[in-house]
Amino acid sequence: MLKKQLLSCIILSFAIAGTSAAQHRSASIEPTAWQTHEERGTSELNAGRPELAVIEYTAATELAPNQPGLHEELGDAIWSSSRMMDAASSYAAEIALSPDCTSSLFKLGSLEVIRSNPQVGMELLKRALAIDPSLMVARYYLGKGEESIGLVKAALEDFQAVTVKATNDSERLMAWYQLGFLYRRNGQASESARAFEEFRQIQKRKAAAMLPDPVVPQDRKRELPHPPPSPM
Repeated sequence: MLKKQLLSCIILSFAIAGTSAAQHRSASIEPTAWQTHEERGTSELNAGRPELAVIEYTAATELAPNQPGLHEELGDAIWSSSRMMDAASSYAAEIALSPDCTSSLFKLGSLEVIRSNPQVGMELLKRALAIDPSLMVARYYLGKGEESIGLVKAALEDFQAVTVKATNDSERLMAWYQLGFLYRRNGQASESARAFEEFRQIQKRKAAAMLPDPVVPQDRKRELPHPPPSPM
Protein backbone atom coordinates (compact mmCIF):
# COMPACT_ATOMS: atom_id res chain seq x y z
CA MET A 1 0.00 0.00 0.00
CA LEU A 2 2.76 2.45 0.94
CA LYS A 3 4.64 1.71 -2.27
CA LYS A 4 1.48 2.49 -4.24
CA GLN A 5 1.03 5.73 -2.31
CA LEU A 6 4.65 6.65 -2.94
CA LEU A 7 4.33 5.95 -6.65
CA SER A 8 1.14 8.06 -6.78
CA CYS A 9 2.99 10.84 -5.00
CA ILE A 10 5.83 10.66 -7.51
CA ILE A 11 3.54 10.66 -10.52
CA LEU A 12 1.52 13.58 -9.16
CA SER A 13 4.67 15.54 -8.42
CA PHE A 14 5.99 14.88 -11.93
CA ALA A 15 2.80 16.30 -13.36
CA ILE A 16 3.38 19.45 -11.29
CA ALA A 17 7.14 19.67 -11.81
CA GLY A 18 7.28 18.92 -15.54
CA THR A 19 5.82 20.70 -18.54
CA SER A 20 5.66 18.66 -21.73
CA ALA A 21 7.60 19.86 -24.71
CA ALA A 22 4.41 19.87 -26.74
CA GLN A 23 3.02 22.65 -24.55
CA HIS A 24 5.87 24.94 -25.62
CA ARG A 25 5.19 24.59 -29.35
CA SER A 26 2.68 26.43 -31.44
CA ALA A 27 -0.20 24.29 -32.67
CA SER A 28 -0.35 26.42 -35.83
CA ILE A 29 2.99 25.10 -37.10
CA GLU A 30 2.71 22.21 -39.54
CA PRO A 31 4.08 19.18 -37.68
CA THR A 32 7.32 17.64 -38.91
CA ALA A 33 7.95 13.90 -38.83
CA TRP A 34 9.33 13.97 -35.30
CA GLN A 35 6.42 16.11 -34.08
CA THR A 36 3.99 13.62 -35.56
CA HIS A 37 5.64 10.82 -33.59
CA GLU A 38 5.61 12.99 -30.47
CA GLU A 39 1.90 13.75 -30.84
CA ARG A 40 1.18 10.06 -31.35
CA GLY A 41 3.21 9.26 -28.25
CA THR A 42 1.23 11.76 -26.20
CA SER A 43 -2.03 10.30 -27.47
CA GLU A 44 -0.94 6.75 -26.64
CA LEU A 45 0.21 7.78 -23.17
CA ASN A 46 -3.06 9.61 -22.47
CA ALA A 47 -4.96 6.54 -23.64
CA GLY A 48 -3.14 4.35 -21.11
CA ARG A 49 -0.86 2.60 -23.61
CA PRO A 50 2.64 3.58 -22.41
CA GLU A 51 4.40 0.78 -24.30
CA LEU A 52 3.14 2.19 -27.61
CA ALA A 53 4.01 5.71 -26.41
CA VAL A 54 7.62 4.56 -25.86
CA ILE A 55 7.81 3.42 -29.48
CA GLU A 56 6.55 6.78 -30.76
CA TYR A 57 8.73 8.92 -28.49
CA THR A 58 11.77 6.80 -29.36
CA ALA A 59 11.13 7.47 -33.05
CA ALA A 60 10.81 11.18 -32.30
CA THR A 61 14.11 11.32 -30.39
CA GLU A 62 15.88 9.45 -33.18
CA LEU A 63 14.65 11.99 -35.74
CA ALA A 64 15.32 15.04 -33.53
CA PRO A 65 17.90 14.06 -30.88
CA ASN A 66 18.66 17.69 -29.99
CA GLN A 67 15.05 18.79 -29.52
CA PRO A 68 14.50 19.91 -25.88
CA GLY A 69 11.70 18.07 -24.12
CA LEU A 70 11.62 14.89 -26.21
CA HIS A 71 13.99 12.84 -24.07
CA GLU A 72 12.07 13.71 -20.91
CA GLU A 73 8.80 12.69 -22.56
CA LEU A 74 10.39 9.38 -23.53
CA GLY A 75 11.59 8.92 -19.94
CA ASP A 76 8.10 9.58 -18.60
CA ALA A 77 6.61 7.00 -20.98
CA ILE A 78 9.22 4.42 -19.97
CA TRP A 79 8.48 5.15 -16.30
CA SER A 80 4.75 4.74 -16.93
CA SER A 81 5.34 1.36 -18.58
CA SER A 82 6.61 0.00 -15.23
CA ARG A 83 10.27 0.25 -16.24
CA MET A 84 11.13 3.04 -13.86
CA MET A 85 14.86 2.35 -13.68
CA ASP A 86 15.19 2.28 -17.47
CA ALA A 87 14.04 5.91 -17.64
CA ALA A 88 17.29 7.25 -16.19
CA SER A 89 19.20 7.47 -19.48
CA SER A 90 16.40 9.53 -21.07
CA TYR A 91 16.40 12.04 -18.22
CA ALA A 92 20.20 12.24 -18.38
CA ALA A 93 19.95 12.99 -22.11
CA GLU A 94 17.43 15.75 -21.40
CA ILE A 95 19.70 17.31 -18.76
CA ALA A 96 22.61 17.22 -21.22
CA LEU A 97 20.49 19.33 -23.60
CA SER A 98 18.87 21.51 -20.92
CA PRO A 99 21.01 21.66 -17.76
CA ASP A 100 18.40 23.74 -15.90
CA CYS A 101 15.46 21.43 -16.66
CA THR A 102 14.08 21.20 -13.11
CA SER A 103 11.73 18.31 -13.78
CA SER A 104 14.40 16.08 -15.33
CA LEU A 105 16.87 16.98 -12.58
CA PHE A 106 14.30 15.93 -9.99
CA LYS A 107 13.27 12.75 -11.79
CA LEU A 108 16.81 11.53 -12.37
CA GLY A 109 17.84 12.58 -8.87
CA SER A 110 15.02 10.61 -7.26
CA LEU A 111 15.82 7.58 -9.40
CA GLU A 112 19.46 7.68 -8.34
CA VAL A 113 18.43 7.80 -4.68
CA ILE A 114 16.02 4.89 -5.20
CA ARG A 115 18.66 2.76 -6.90
CA SER A 116 21.23 3.35 -4.14
CA ASN A 117 23.32 6.10 -5.71
CA PRO A 118 22.54 8.74 -3.07
CA GLN A 119 25.49 11.03 -3.66
CA VAL A 120 24.72 11.35 -7.37
CA GLY A 121 21.01 11.73 -6.69
CA MET A 122 21.48 14.34 -3.97
CA GLU A 123 23.58 16.54 -6.24
CA LEU A 124 20.86 16.48 -8.91
CA LEU A 125 18.13 17.17 -6.36
CA LYS A 126 20.07 20.12 -4.93
CA ARG A 127 20.35 21.56 -8.43
CA ALA A 128 16.60 21.20 -8.91
CA LEU A 129 15.88 22.86 -5.56
CA ALA A 130 18.28 25.71 -6.31
CA ILE A 131 16.09 26.51 -9.32
CA ASP A 132 12.74 25.81 -7.64
CA PRO A 133 12.89 25.75 -3.81
CA SER A 134 9.16 25.00 -3.64
CA LEU A 135 9.60 21.53 -5.15
CA MET A 136 8.96 19.65 -1.92
CA VAL A 137 8.97 16.18 -3.44
CA ALA A 138 12.60 16.84 -4.41
CA ARG A 139 13.23 17.88 -0.81
CA TYR A 140 11.70 14.58 0.31
CA TYR A 141 14.08 12.53 -1.86
CA LEU A 142 17.00 14.68 -0.75
CA GLY A 143 16.09 13.65 2.79
CA LYS A 144 15.96 10.00 1.71
CA GLY A 145 19.42 10.30 0.25
CA GLU A 146 20.78 11.99 3.37
CA GLU A 147 19.21 9.35 5.58
CA SER A 148 20.83 6.56 3.55
CA ILE A 149 24.34 7.91 4.17
CA GLY A 150 23.82 8.73 7.85
CA LEU A 151 23.15 12.47 7.65
CA VAL A 152 20.34 12.18 10.18
CA LYS A 153 20.10 15.84 11.18
CA ALA A 154 19.92 17.02 7.58
CA ALA A 155 17.36 14.34 6.73
CA LEU A 156 15.17 15.34 9.69
CA GLU A 157 15.27 18.98 8.60
CA ASP A 158 14.27 18.10 5.05
CA PHE A 159 11.41 15.78 6.06
CA GLN A 160 10.17 18.39 8.56
CA ALA A 161 10.23 21.04 5.84
CA VAL A 162 8.09 18.84 3.61
CA THR A 163 5.46 18.37 6.35
CA VAL A 164 5.18 22.16 6.67
CA LYS A 165 5.60 23.42 3.11
CA ALA A 166 4.19 20.66 0.90
CA THR A 167 0.97 21.60 -0.85
CA ASN A 168 -0.54 18.11 -1.11
CA ASP A 169 -1.28 15.32 1.34
CA SER A 170 0.66 12.65 -0.57
CA GLU A 171 3.97 14.43 0.01
CA ARG A 172 3.17 15.17 3.66
CA LEU A 173 2.06 11.56 4.18
CA MET A 174 5.40 10.09 3.13
CA ALA A 175 7.40 12.73 5.01
CA TRP A 176 5.60 12.00 8.30
CA TYR A 177 6.12 8.27 7.69
CA GLN A 178 9.87 8.71 7.23
CA LEU A 179 10.04 11.02 10.24
CA GLY A 180 8.35 8.39 12.40
CA PHE A 181 11.01 5.80 11.67
CA LEU A 182 13.88 8.25 11.78
CA TYR A 183 12.81 9.62 15.17
CA ARG A 184 12.45 6.05 16.47
CA ARG A 185 15.95 5.09 15.34
CA ASN A 186 17.23 8.31 16.90
CA GLY A 187 15.70 7.40 20.27
CA GLN A 188 13.04 10.15 20.14
CA ALA A 189 10.00 8.09 21.12
CA SER A 190 7.50 10.90 21.67
CA GLU A 191 8.39 12.61 18.40
CA SER A 192 8.11 9.27 16.61
CA ALA A 193 4.65 8.65 18.06
CA ARG A 194 3.50 12.12 16.98
CA ALA A 195 4.85 11.61 13.46
CA PHE A 196 3.04 8.30 13.04
CA GLU A 197 -0.15 9.83 14.40
CA GLU A 198 0.08 12.62 11.84
CA PHE A 199 0.64 9.96 9.19
CA ARG A 200 -2.49 8.07 10.29
CA GLN A 201 -4.60 11.22 10.32
CA ILE A 202 -3.62 12.05 6.75
CA GLN A 203 -4.37 8.46 5.72
CA LYS A 204 -7.85 8.74 7.26
CA ARG A 205 -8.44 12.08 5.56
CA LYS A 206 -7.40 10.72 2.18
CA ALA A 207 -9.57 7.62 2.63
CA ALA A 208 -12.57 9.73 3.64
CA ALA A 209 -12.13 11.94 0.61
CA MET A 210 -12.45 8.90 -1.65
CA LEU A 211 -15.76 7.74 -0.11
CA PRO A 212 -19.03 8.59 -1.90
CA ASP A 213 -21.32 11.12 -0.26
CA PRO A 214 -23.78 9.42 2.10
CA VAL A 215 -27.30 8.98 0.80
CA VAL A 216 -29.73 10.76 3.11
CA PRO A 217 -33.19 9.13 3.33
CA GLN A 218 -35.93 11.35 1.95
CA ASP A 219 -37.81 11.45 5.28
CA ARG A 220 -34.70 12.70 7.11
CA LYS A 221 -33.78 15.53 4.79
CA ARG A 222 -36.19 17.88 6.57
CA GLU A 223 -34.26 17.31 9.82
CA LEU A 224 -30.98 18.54 8.39
CA PRO A 225 -30.04 22.19 8.95
CA HIS A 226 -29.85 24.44 5.93
CA PRO A 227 -26.28 25.10 4.73
CA PRO A 228 -24.87 28.53 5.58
CA PRO A 229 -25.24 31.16 2.86
CA SER A 230 -22.34 31.51 0.47
CA PRO A 231 -20.09 34.52 1.18
CA MET A 232 -20.65 37.44 -1.13
